[in-house]
Formats: sequence, C-alpha cells, structure tokens
Amino acid sequence: MTDIVMITPNPAVDLSTSVERIVPIRKLNYPEIARFLTEPGIDSMSINPSSILRTMAIVHEAERSMAKVVAS
Repeated sequence: MTDIVMITPNPAVDLSTSVERIVPIRKLNYPEIARFLTEPGIDSMSINPSSILRTMAIVHEAERSMAKVVAS
C-alpha cells in the first residue's frame, strides 16, 4: 500500500504579523444556519463537533416542518 501525504498550507497565515501573545478563543457555532440550509433541500453540511447534537435537532425539526407543509 502506498502512503499518501497531504500538506495543506493555511492561506490565512501572515508571516509578517507579530503579536505579544496568542489567546485561544472558542470557535463560534451557528447551528441555526442548519435550518436555513435544510429548507431548500441541502442534505449535506459540515458541522462543528461541539454543536452536532443541537444542529441535528434543528435539522430534524426543519425536516418535520417541511413534511407538514408538503402534506397539507
């Protein structure tokens, strides 16, 4: 079997920037966007692992709402 190595440079890296310190911040999550994406029929999206349960609940509710509209 052949090993494959992928190197993906981060395009946001600016080598000319200097800072006094780096402070980690929490990544923002917007699971509410899942409803917006689900309504037109998008069925694949990338989800931050920390918000997967909430996002799944929102998608499920959006799909149920859509099914009610179609049934009526």
